Amino acid sequence: MAIWRPSASDANKKASVASSGNIFRADPDKSLPAVADYPVDSVPYNEVFRYLGMGTGTPDNALQEKVEQAAERALKLARPRAALRVFRLQNTQPISLEGSRLKLTGSDIQQFLKSAREAAVFVVTLGIAIDRELQRLSATSALDELVFDAVATALVERAADAVSARVVAYAASQDMHATGRFSPGYGDLPLDCQADLLASVDAMRLLGVTLTASNLMVPTKSVSAVMGIGQNVSAGTDDGAANSEGACRICKLRDFCALRKTGRTCRG
Repeated sequence: MAIWRPSASDANKKASVASSGNIFRADPDKSLPAVADYPVDSVPYNEVFRYLGMGTGTPDNALQEKVEQAAERALKLARPRAALRVFRLQNTQPISLEGSRLKLTGSDIQQFLKSAREAAVFVVTLGIAIDRELQRLSATSALDELVFDAVATALVERAADAVSARVVAYAASQDMHATGRFSPGYGDLPLDCQADLLASVDAMRLLGVTLTASNLMVPTKSVSAVMGIGQNVSAGTDDGAANSEGACRICKLRDFCALRKTGRTCRG
């Protein structure tokens, strides 16, 4: 069965705020909410330009202005929200998760989770309004659509970082560590596990995320992933310089990290 379950008090709290339209938020360290908002207040422009094929080149003023306008629009429309559960791993081939039909096949995910005791499974989405804006732009300006698509891609990855940071904090609260994230389609983990992955976190009911016949998610700006949790896993949040200020400084999860706010790190 899944490791995390809401307590009776958590369930009552969730019910009590539902009518007011607020989002249930669990303690960021000690527990993981089954569904929650993960607000993102900025877009990493360097990532947007990379998605646009700029590399290390300097964009001209016209493109910079388009990106800024698209980012402002995307931040208004996006509603980053994630469904998340933690499962105990059964170290078989393929890897299975207790209480879930999800099977993780392939040597790459086997290596990725080799020292993990548990797996955090999540789906995060920006919501359908982003897709509608992309559809609108496709009928008016191919360039504007391209720029907005790059902005939205950077934004959903940023939201996935926020979810990952929550998992890292949870792992630390259990005296364990967390890996980075691994998604269907990475390495030899096939996309056809998407249906069971989404079902394992109830993504259709909680988020409205569905799949096309080719196992692509709708809304399109959605990310599904697995993270390993254990005492001896390779951390996905630093460069090996555990507990150093330098490691935190370069970590892409730092803006969302609850541990940093308390003067701690994910490595101890």
